[in-house]
Amino acid sequence: RSRSVNAMSAPLLLTPLPLRHRQARNRLVLPPMCMYCVDSGDGVPTDFHVLHYGTRAAGGFGAVIVEATAVAANGRLSPADLGLWEDSQVPAHRRVVDAIHAG
Repeated sequence: RSRSVNAMSAPLLLTPLPLRHRQARNRLVLPPMCMYCVDSGDGVPTDFHVLHYGTRAAGGFGAVIVEATAVAANGRLSPADLGLWEDSQVPAHRRVVDAIHAG
């Protein structure tokens, strides 16, 4: 037999989720998934990341968890992983965050 969403549970899924001093608009959460889409190996998010995460947020996820982001260049899973080990990487990550918040 197939499982379906109970009519009584669907509204709860779509209700706001309190998270300490913030609140997600619903209980749908996009889990982290490594996309391996850094082009130059420098850990800097690309337009792909802005579009990928922004469209998921706009599509209805109440919370978006971004993929693995290394805090040291030698700590990445691959050269195509995100990184945040230099101040110069912050503006590109800011674009991703802004796209998620705009969703």
